Amino acid sequence: MVENISSIDPGSIAITAITLYKGWYPGEPKNIADTDKIRGDVALESVSMARRLGYQVVIADGPSSPAFKDSLASLGVQVLQKDGEQRAVGGRQTIERAAALDGVRVILRTELEKLTSLIEDGCIPSIVQPILGGKADIALPKRNEGLYRATYPDYMYDSETKGRRIFNYLLHRAGLLAKDQTREFLFGVIGLSNNPHIVSLFMKKYAFLGGKVGSWKYVQPEEWSDIQLFPIMGALSLGYKVKGVEIPFRYPIEQKENEELNREIFAVKRKEQRMDLVSGAVHYLRMISSDPKVRAKCKLVPLD
Repeated sequence: MVENISSIDPGSIAITAITLYKGWYPGEPKNIADTDKIRGDVALESVSMARRLGYQVVIADGPSSPAFKDSLASLGVQVLQKDGEQRAVGGRQTIERAAALDGVRVILRTELEKLTSLIEDGCIPSIVQPILGGKADIALPKRNEGLYRATYPDYMYDSETKGRRIFNYLLHRAGLLAKDQTREFLFGVIGLSNNPHIVSLFMKKYAFLGGKVGSWKYVQPEEWSDIQLFPIMGALSLGYKVKGVEIPFRYPIEQKENEELNREIFAVKRKEQRMDLVSGAVHYLRMISSDPKVRAKCKLVPLD
């Protein structure tokens, strides 16, 4: 089922993402275990579908194979050269460019591998309508639990649900979220109002002092936290409306098959992502605490 977009102007939605498929090649996959090929094919199909529906699309690539970049450029999207290796760099580039496009009211940050399912399962209107209707400044999609459990690799579901419980516990304890509410932080899809105050939250950069946070060696806020976590926590702390929206999202079958064949690699990646984000959440809350003793334990510092 392709979504019904009659209730929204697709030109008012800018979809942003980053790409990095160094091993992508044209033609049929030679092996289902070729991660860059499988994910790159899904990404190209999703961009093509989004453009046919009238969405604006901004991509930061850095750097994929020349063949992938040529295929992407042929789809009529804005392709930026990513200015650095980390994910947050490209995230800021695309959001900043999208915010300057004519007519854009909502920016949808996602991963292109998820975009086809977001469109086919009719998720995008559900995400953007609370923002267009003034009921939210930021919309965080929450995956339908049954589809989440049924369509995701089991290790990914287990890691992400564990991370979600920790994040919500921390926010409840800090008073940033009512105890009867939960939000989704590990999906990687965020809808944000094209409001300068909201956009500015996604432009901020942070760094950690020292090589470790507790027993965990924290690597780089620029990988995930600066673009996926800290803007949301900042919005909550400032009183902006961060709304959770349930969507019927299904994990792409090809991607699940590919990840199962590379299970060990992806299981480690998911754990590292969760641990980095949890460490970041703990120290962000310390940084904004009103208690000087709590702030003294913080190893997180803003860079601007």
